[in-house]
Amino acid sequence: MSLDRSAYSHLPRLDVATAVALGIALLDAKPPEVTPALTKSRKRMRTAVVALQAAWAERDKKRGQHEPLDLRSLDARVDNAWAALHAILQALSWLPADKSNRFASAARLLSNLFPDGKGFLTLPYTAEWTESQKRLDRIEKEGLAEELSRLCGADVVEELREAHREYGKAVGKVLQGAGEVDTVGLREPLQHLTRTIEDYCIKVLATAEPDDPATEQAVRKALKPIEIIRERASRSAGSSSKDADLPPAGPTSAVPAVG
Repeated sequence: MSLDRSAYSHLPRLDVATAVALGIALLDAKPPEVTPALTKSRKRMRTAVVALQAAWAERDKKRGQHEPLDLRSLDARVDNAWAALHAILQALSWLPADKSNRFASAARLLSNLFPDGKGFLTLPYTAEWTESQKRLDRIEKEGLAEELSRLCGADVVEELREAHREYGKAVGKVLQGAGEVDTVGLREPLQHLTRTIEDYCIKVLATAEPDDPATEQAVRKALKPIEIIRERASRSAGSSSKDADLPPAGPTSAVPAVG
């Protein structure tokens, strides 16, 4: 069977752990031949693996210095509080305003606090918190809390305030470098390692001769970890646990030396 070069030249998207595991496995596999170009490419790949491991370890260290953040849950809590307020006001606003001051008040408050609907609840964390704060400031400045409590329930208004307060604390920590934002520091070394892996694959593929099955077999063997990653990416959830996979790797996993 002829060598399918496209199967090796375009990598699937890699997460940090997979990229490190793949780099280590490629370094551990025997190259098809020893040439200055291949050796230089392998050294670059090893350096990139070590750099990504260092960034990974630093990220984990920083995370350990902060209290764990559950920003998604806090975001959902704020979303639910505002959505509940919106739903109650909207339901009352559907009723004839001329039949009840309560219905008219609900329509007015709905327009005041949700002029663009609930779209602000889908904004990024900091932008959503800012929009939530604007609305709470309006409630305070215009003295709407008592009216909202009467229409929607004092417990709903209190939940909104508390959810916003806790959400603000978490967003503040993120802006200071804790939580999810610290994953940004891994992006550049991950992209660099991916590029060095792709460069190594190109150089390995260049050693294969179309009329020499032995060279193609050597290439397949050297790039077997790529096949494993591709197969893993295409597996269904019900795939057998006996399917081949790369050994797990972490920030302190040993990286093979390159002579």
